[in-house]
Amino acid sequence: DGETAYVAVARYRLYNADADGAATRYNRTTQGATALALQQMAKRGYTLEDIGEKLNDMFFDELVRIESGDNILMKSLSKKDATLDNISEVVDTLKVDEVIEINEKSSRLMQSLKARDCLVTELGNISDQLTLAETTDIAFYEYTESANGKYVKVVEDKYVYCDGNEYFGSERFSKDDEGNYVPDENGKYAKAFYFTLYNPVQHGGLTTYTRTTDATELGYTPSSAVLQRMAYSTLGEFSDSFGALTLGDVMDIDADIYEQDATVNPGTSYFYYDVENHLFMRQGDSIPSTVTDDHKNYKVKVAGTSSSVIKRLAYVPVDDLSSAMEIVMKDMLLSELVDVYEFSTIESIDETFDENTSKINEDDRFIVNPVGTETDSEGNEKPFTYVYDETGKYIARSYAFVKADNLNPTGTVSFRYQKTNLIADIATGNIYYCGTKDGKIVYDNNATLCAYVAYKNLSSTTATASDKLYKRVDASASDAFDTQPLYDNTKGDLYVLINGKYVKYDSSNLTHAGETIYQKHDENTVYFVDKSTPGVVGDDGYVYNKKTDVLYAKQYCENIYVKDAKGEYTVINGKAETFVDGVHDQSARYSVVVGYLAQVNEVYNSKKDTDGNITSYTNPLPHLTERVNVENEKSEAVLRMIAREQVTIENINGVIKNAKISDIMDISEGSLFYDFKDSKIENLSHDVQKSFSTMTMGQLLMYADISGLANGVKEVISDITLENFFHSLTIQNGIVIDLEKAYGYQV
Repeated sequence: DGETAYVAVARYRLYNADADGAATRYNRTTQGATALALQQMAKRGYTLEDIGEKLNDMFFDELVRIESGDNILMKSLSKKDATLDNISEVVDTLKVDEVIEINEKSSRLMQSLKARDCLVTELGNISDQLTLAETTDIAFYEYTESANGKYVKVVEDKYVYCDGNEYFGSERFSKDDEGNYVPDENGKYAKAFYFTLYNPVQHGGLTTYTRTTDATELGYTPSSAVLQRMAYSTLGEFSDSFGALTLGDVMDIDADIYEQDATVNPGTSYFYYDVENHLFMRQGDSIPSTVTDDHKNYKVKVAGTSSSVIKRLAYVPVDDLSSAMEIVMKDMLLSELVDVYEFSTIESIDETFDENTSKINEDDRFIVNPVGTETDSEGNEKPFTYVYDETGKYIARSYAFVKADNLNPTGTVSFRYQKTNLIADIATGNIYYCGTKDGKIVYDNNATLCAYVAYKNLSSTTATASDKLYKRVDASASDAFDTQPLYDNTKGDLYVLINGKYVKYDSSNLTHAGETIYQKHDENTVYFVDKSTPGVVGDDGYVYNKKTDVLYAKQYCENIYVKDAKGEYTVINGKAETFVDGVHDQSARYSVVVGYLAQVNEVYNSKKDTDGNITSYTNPLPHLTERVNVENEKSEAVLRMIAREQVTIENINGVIKNAKISDIMDISEGSLFYDFKDSKIENLSHDVQKSFSTMTMGQLLMYADISGLANGVKEVISDITLENFFHSLTIQNGIVIDLEKAYGYQV
C-alpha cells in the first residue's frame, strides 16, 4: 500500500549445526554464470543507487561463493551470518577451531583449545589456564589399588580441564556465569590430581596403589615420571609446581613402606618423621622435643630395593636436596651405604646335582650338613660341621676318645707315695717326680723327667742318689695319700692319658687311679679329632701324620634362606621376618636350611697338573648335600659388625676402637687368632705378648704345623711353656737344658 514495497529474498548458506538444528538442508544443483554478488543483489531488488548504501548489509556468502572445501574461517563467517557491517562482532564470537582446521592429527595444544571451545579473543589469557597435559601427549603408568602399594593419588583443590584420563574419577564441574566451578555431570572440568610416593605421615587414610611401568606389559611407552607428575599443573603455576617436586617424583625409587607401632618393641629399628626436612630420621634414645607422638615410632614394613640414601631422600623436595643430603649422611649407618648381609640367601638349588658324577666348577657353592651339636656357655645349641681346609686343625679317624661321663664306680683304691732310688722302677711306669711348682708340692707321673733326674744323679748302675723319685703303693685308709674310685673296663673301651699317650684303663694299675677317664667311640664311620691328639699305645697310625693326613676345619652351621614360593620367611632390611599374606605379597619368600655354605675346595679334594692347574675334583665330603646358586652371601665379619653396632660416620672411631678380633674377621676354631677372638684391637699386641709367655711347645708345634720330630719328642715337650723352656737353657760346652726348670719346677 505504501510508496515502497518489500519482498522476502531467499538466501542459501552453509549449514551450521549449532544454530540450524533440524532445519531443512539443500544441495546446490546448478551454479549460475553470473557473479554471486550480482545474483544476490538482483534477488534483493537493489538498484544501482542502492549498492553503495546497502552493500554492508549483505552476508559474506552473498558476496563470495563459499564452498565446503574453502578454508575454515570463510565457512565460519557464512555459518555465523557475517556481514561487512557486523564482521567485528562475529569475529569476537569465533572459536579457535572456527578459524583454524583442527583434527586428530593436529597438535595436542590445538586439540585442547578446540575441546575447551576456546574463543580467538581468549588466546591471550587462556595460556596460563592450560595444563601440561593439554599441551603435550602424556602417557601414564598403570596404577592398581593395593593394600601394600607404594603410591597414592593426591587430589588437589583446583580445577582443570578433564581430558578423559581414567584416573580423574567421576566428579565433573562446569563454570557458572560468575566463573565459579559447580558440580555438573556433563561438565568439562575436574579436580586436578597426581600420583606420588606414599608417605604415611602426609597421606594417612589415602588409597595406596602399585605401579606398572614396563612398556611391554603396558603395551605402550609411558612418558617420563616428571611429565606424569606435572601433567595437571597449569602453565601459569608451572614454576611453583616444579619446585614442589620430590626426589621420588623425578626418580624411579623403590621406597620403603613405613608403618607406626603403637608400642615400641626392643630390637626393632624405629624412625621419627622430621616435618621440616621431609625426612624419616633414625630414632635413638634422644628425640627432638618438637617431634609429636604422631610422628614417632615408625618402622619399615616393606623394604624397597633402591639404595638406602635415595630411599631416605625420597620425600624431599628437589629444591631442598642439598641441605637434606647433609642431614641424611650424618644419620645414615655405614651399613646402609653398602649392602650388608647377616646371613646367606639362595636363589635356587641344583636339583640335577650328583656329588660323584656332576661336572664341578671352581666357582660352585654347596651346602654342607651339620655332623654334630655343641652347647655354648649360655646354653644355646650350636650345630657344626667339618670341611676340607689345608690349614685346618682336625683329622679324620675311625674312632675318637671322649671324656667319659656318668661312670659307675665298682670300688675304691687307696695309695700313698713311697720314695724309691731304683732305676728299674722307671721302666714300670709307676714312677713320680716330686717337686714344687707354683708354691705347691706336685707328684708328676712324667717318665722322661724321672729318667732325667735319675740318670743325672746315678749312684750305681741300678740306683740313683736323687731324693725326688717316688712310686705309688697300696695303703690303708688311715695312712693313704689319696683314695680314688675304680671302674670296670671289661669292654676295653676306657682309656687314660699316661705320658702323652692313650692307654687302656686298668683298675689294678695304681698309676691310673685318679686320672681322667676317656671312652673310645667307634660306632660312626668317621670322627674328626684335633690333629694335636695324643697317640695311642698299640696304634701308631692314630697320631697326626703331616705327609698323609687330610686336614679339616670345624665350621659352625647357621640358617641359610632358600627361595621358596611357599616359604615361611621374607627378608626386610637385612632381617628375616615371618611372611604375612597381604603385607609381604611383593617380597620374595624363603625356607630355612641349617648348614654351612661352602666353596668347592672345602667339599672336594683337587688334582692339579704340573703347572698347578686343577684338572679334577675328587673325594666329596660324605656330608655334602646340595649345590646351590647363591643370591646374596653372608657379608664379611667387619661389615656385619658395622651393621650390628649401628655405626655412623660420627661414631665409627669409638666402635672400631672397642671392636674385638672376632668382630672384624671370621675365625675358625684352632687358628692362631682363635685364642685372641675376644681381644680388642687396641689390646691385641699386649694379649699376643702375654699369650706367648704362657704358650706351650705343643701349641707352638700345632700353630706352626711342625712335624717329623724324633719319636717321643712331641710327647715330652708338649706341656713345656716357651718361657720355662728358654729359662731352662744354659751354655756348658754347648746348649744344655734343665728339664726340671723346663717343666716349671723349683730347683
